[in-house]
Amino acid sequence: MAAPDDPKGEVELVLGSTSLVMRPTFEAQRKIQRELGEGLMAIADRIFRGDYGVEEVFVICKHGVAAGGSVIDDDVLGDLIVRRGLRSMTEPILVFLSMVLGGWSDTEKK
Repeated sequence: MAAPDDPKGEVELVLGSTSLVMRPTFEAQRKIQRELGEGLMAIADRIFRGDYGVEEVFVICKHGVAAGGSVIDDDVLGDLIVRRGLRSMTEPILVFLSMVLGGWSDTEKK
């Protein structure tokens, strides 16, 4: 999984045998906020505290993966998330949100 300082601004999301890339683009961030009805800081805070459900995970993955260039059916994505388990989704979601909140480097590390 990519670290928050990944120069490409990507988070690898492995769901079973499916590997997807999530990108925290401006448009993805806007869609996540709009769909969940609250700001990204509040969303990140709740997820960090463990106060979240499948809807938050699904919405973040859906828009992050779409921004990463993948097209995946909502039902297929939902099934993959459920099969992986909600608790195991915390790490990639928090890495994604830390990129949203803190940014990432645009240059390769030397």
